[in-house]
Amino acid sequence: MLIRRFEFDVDFEKTTFKSRKEKIIAVENDNLSTMFSFYFTNAIENGTFVLLKFKHYSGLGKQYLVEVTNSAANFLLPRELLVSGMIKMSLSFVGENEEVLTVINCETELQVEDSLDTDEELPEEEVSTLEGLISQVRSLKTSTENLIDEIEQSLEDGDFIGPQGPQGPQGAKGDKGDKGEKGDKGDKGDTGETGPRGPQGPQGEDYSLTQEDIDEIRETALPELLQKVDKPSSNSNLISWLTVVNKNFGSDMIEQAIEKYFALTPDYGVYGIKWNDWNISQASSCTKYGANEGKYLNLATDTEFESTNYGVAFETYDCNAVVDENGEIHVTALKGMSNFVDTGAVDVFVLIRTYYEKWYSDENGPHYERVYMPKEGYTPAVQAIKKDGSVRPFFLIAKYVASRVDGKLYSTKGQAPARNQSYNNNVSSYGTSRGPYYSGMLAADVKHLKTTMWLKLGTRHSQSVLKGKTDNNIQVAVSQIETDVKRVIIPATSANSIDLYTCVSVGDKTTNTSNDRGNAYMHNICDDVMVIGKETIDENNTALILDIENTISTTTTTFVSTMHEISGYSDRILGRNGSVGSNTNGRHGAVLDGIEFMVGGYEVLGNAFMDIVDSTGRREIYLTNDSSKITTSIATAKTNYKKSDYAIQPTTLNAWNYITEEELDLENGIAVPTESGQSGSGSGVGFADAIYVDSGTSGQREVLCFGDLLHGSPAGVSYVAAILSVGSAYWLILGRPSICGSGGELSV
Repeated sequence: MLIRRFEFDVDFEKTTFKSRKEKIIAVENDNLSTMFSFYFTNAIENGTFVLLKFKHYSGLGKQYLVEVTNSAANFLLPRELLVSGMIKMSLSFVGENEEVLTVINCETELQVEDSLDTDEELPEEEVSTLEGLISQVRSLKTSTENLIDEIEQSLEDGDFIGPQGPQGPQGAKGDKGDKGEKGDKGDKGDTGETGPRGPQGPQGEDYSLTQEDIDEIRETALPELLQKVDKPSSNSNLISWLTVVNKNFGSDMIEQAIEKYFALTPDYGVYGIKWNDWNISQASSCTKYGANEGKYLNLATDTEFESTNYGVAFETYDCNAVVDENGEIHVTALKGMSNFVDTGAVDVFVLIRTYYEKWYSDENGPHYERVYMPKEGYTPAVQAIKKDGSVRPFFLIAKYVASRVDGKLYSTKGQAPARNQSYNNNVSSYGTSRGPYYSGMLAADVKHLKTTMWLKLGTRHSQSVLKGKTDNNIQVAVSQIETDVKRVIIPATSANSIDLYTCVSVGDKTTNTSNDRGNAYMHNICDDVMVIGKETIDENNTALILDIENTISTTTTTFVSTMHEISGYSDRILGRNGSVGSNTNGRHGAVLDGIEFMVGGYEVLGNAFMDIVDSTGRREIYLTNDSSKITTSIATAKTNYKKSDYAIQPTTLNAWNYITEEELDLENGIAVPTESGQSGSGSGVGFADAIYVDSGTSGQREVLCFGDLLHGSPAGVSYVAAILSVGSAYWLILGRPSICGSGGELSV
């Protein structure tokens, strides 16, 4: 174990401490951690705690409590604190009443070099000591534990401060209290009274930042700090850094800090996959190559942890963000920061590092490649292209399916999805209601989910690895009626197919005969609520315990229907990819890159529609990545939108056509199933998902993705329904917000 190390002699009587050696003992050259060892010349009891303060030359500060053992204290400082450059330190004794006493300072500032080269290694006994330091606070008294919590809470983010006022003279030291009499063996003697505290010296002159000071800090101090930040090693460092920036400089600087973090954690790999053309092989598997060879992602559940060897470039982060009237995105917080919010009238997005893509074919079949640094011949993800044509270092996809809060649609947690969405009503729900650069889900968002699944999971057969809620259509009458309860009793055979933490609606049909979930009476008792428990009534009947506040009563005409997932189920998953319970039983929503999708309903594209070309079922696709241009006027859209070079072409009308070929239009950001229904195609080969095209010979159709809880094997990430007009809105059609349609054309 190699570290950088400092050793100090500490004298509380003289209120100073200094390094034992002129030169730092340097046994670390990768800047990962630093060991501070303090040797006390005063008689200090074991178990005493001292408060150790670090202050970086930039103003960033940290505080820690360190326990004294055998007149020494060791502290292993991880990379939480930027240690490159000049550091000031102070030590203080922590009194029994939690007061901080006897502040002493390091005699000189410490110069820590960026790179220190040595072959010296710590002795094994010191390695053992260091490895135990992490648990040093386990024996703290309750009062000291509370002090630690208070310090860590108040100083977790560090602090940027103005110049310090002059220090007042130190107050006189109070008299030492009498020592209590020693008690009988086994019992601790009474503690003597604490002597009176000396008078406090006059306080230094107050200092407050003027607007001029703040402007100067924004222009000079922050950029300088961004240049000096060490290479981060985990996303917790990113969140910690963003917390500091947000607290001291405001949210308008967060994007700059994110960009710097990405620049300091580059990935130069070319991550590729390829597969054979349908006429060569019908297998769904993809061959990984380049930097992607040997990479894996093992999906999580609520009981199994995710495992992966994909690097930091593939990490994603939950965040809050808004887009202004000029199409500029502003990230306001990342999850882990104190101002992050994920419930209520707020949008939660997943922040993804910008990548560049390439799509081409050789004599055997298609190749898809992704890189995380600009590279000739590769196209940036369209969501990252800004209005001025430059490329943003990140893009955002809504974490949750849209739900309604105060009459508006948001990506927020703990809500049932807003049903009855359509291409047309997306225009009013977002552009009119929330702003010109808000829209429904972009085609490029679906393309991201597809290509990420192909790339990381190595298959185009999405349901074989991550099925989502695509096969859970249960509708059944209650089998025993009850009054004033929080449950419904249904046949055990049906209850066995309804998993915990999935959702149902309860409605009383009375004399109605239709079970269509589009009817309000199918939800008039409970609308899309979670099943949180089961109780066996007898061998034929099971009660579903519902997550509801008020009791309900059931009758002989009461029906229970499975419904869409409530947003936030990904919190139960032990990773950023997977499902609750099972990844493949078709009863639970899916999660990929932290994005919840396939929640039991279609998701309609907000920036694209299909135009019927002829009676063969051919559909051409029009789309725009400028959300301010989205319109319900087809004539206007055909003028202002772009038409993809790829079109949908089924083999058979009014039937499932399993996809055999898909093309990526990277310029416009859409994946198009161009061929389907060929001989031998089906639910276990090729893309293993289907499209359904009606027999219409003119007009337009909205693009419905993923499938719903009724569909079973045709559903999946490549599924497309091309059967409903652009104004069609049903219970099974859901939506998703987007703020990345800024409309930029890639600058040359």
